[in-house]
Amino acid sequence: MFTAVPALLTAVALFAVWLPARRATRIHPADALRHD
Repeated sequence: MFTAVPALLTAVALFAVWLPARRATRIHPADALRHD
């Protein structure tokens, strides 16, 4: 139990970081700067 909770929280945190990072890799940098 003491290892399951931190492992679950780590998995949720990695998924929460991975999703926006994956989405950001699909955008061309010039397009991102143009919309800024």
